[in-house]
Amino acid sequence: MKKIVIFVPYNPFPPKGGGTIRVWKMAEGLDRKGWRVIIICYGNFGKTFKVGKILIKQLRFPLGFRIKSMFLNLFVKKLGQKKLLLRINRMRAELKDDRIEDLIIKINPNVAQCESIWFCKSAIETARILGKPVILTEHNIESKLMESLGLDSSSFVSIEKEILKNVDYVICVSKDDEKILREWGIKNVKTIPGGFELKITKKIDIRKMYGLPKNCFIGIFVGSAWLPNVEAVNNLLKIAEETKDNICFLVVGSVKKAFTKKKIPENVIFTGYVSDNILANIYDQCDIGVLPLISGGGAKQKTIDLINAKIPFVATSVAVQGLTEIFGLKNLVNCIIEDDISKFPDWILRLKDDRKLLRKLKVELKHLAVQTWDEMVKKYERIYEILLNQQGRFPKWYRDAHKL
Repeated sequence: MKKIVIFVPYNPFPPKGGGTIRVWKMAEGLDRKGWRVIIICYGNFGKTFKVGKILIKQLRFPLGFRIKSMFLNLFVKKLGQKKLLLRINRMRAELKDDRIEDLIIKINPNVAQCESIWFCKSAIETARILGKPVILTEHNIESKLMESLGLDSSSFVSIEKEILKNVDYVICVSKDDEKILREWGIKNVKTIPGGFELKITKKIDIRKMYGLPKNCFIGIFVGSAWLPNVEAVNNLLKIAEETKDNICFLVVGSVKKAFTKKKIPENVIFTGYVSDNILANIYDQCDIGVLPLISGGGAKQKTIDLINAKIPFVATSVAVQGLTEIFGLKNLVNCIIEDDISKFPDWILRLKDDRKLLRKLKVELKHLAVQTWDEMVKKYERIYEILLNQQGRFPKWYRDAHKL
């Protein structure tokens, strides 16, 4: 049985955000295809458990890292949340952990896969010593993400480039990110977007469930409590204040945590985390997606979900970055792309009143290619096969290790 170690900086189960959903769907897909899947991640409790046949080994953050993080958090008001993030991200990227080295040596996997540049140094270096191919999924280019948050990430770029050059293959989720990495000199790089497989197992009346008016026009936003999502929901609350004409907004996901003490417009409902069945029903019964993102990196799974669910949406260029080329998104043809947040209310009101335009966008979305999670896994497997079977593709350190 082939073994793969997937190294993730956070516990992906249960999956509650775009990145964790992708990781978990990959683990499930590989498990169904006969791989033995071992996930190594960090968490607060440091426990080991199984979900079906998938083994999850959770480590507590090293004591030194925890002490430094707590120390920096004492200065969050002085530094600001964004500058604090920059400093902690540097610590995450440069951290080495002997426990990870020991685990990888013990497991001796066929393939090692890192789902972030955070905390991956030990995993990459140990896999290299063992002569195992290493794949890195770049969910977003971290230095570019920090730039989008208004931070000076110049000191971080060299760290990120060094990590990327030490792996055999880089998978991007955004075509824009792939182009940047090629400009950086990364040759073995490919874009593989996420999939979509939500199915209704039990019909639920969403309007009744959340106390919405019977004939209201529903807009949705789905996201975790990640800073770019918090910024986007702050924008959505302002949009909601200007669109109260029988229009309601459902904000789905753990982003709710950031708004427990805020005054919320009466036409906005925070659902929190919901089951796949409830989310499938929300997608089935909502009218549009509303994506007023102004920061963030990589391709947004929330956007991919709307495309695959054939739900028309109003979005900023940040929300569709890296996806326009993959899916063939075109403004006013299959979606509305608007970077002026103040114009979002006008577009939402227009789509509510102009059913012909709304129907046109929906019909055009049906023509776009879709991908299941299993199809995403197949694309990863092809890369594993290249690395395991085509020795000429291996970097010099691997050929030297095996005297190839």
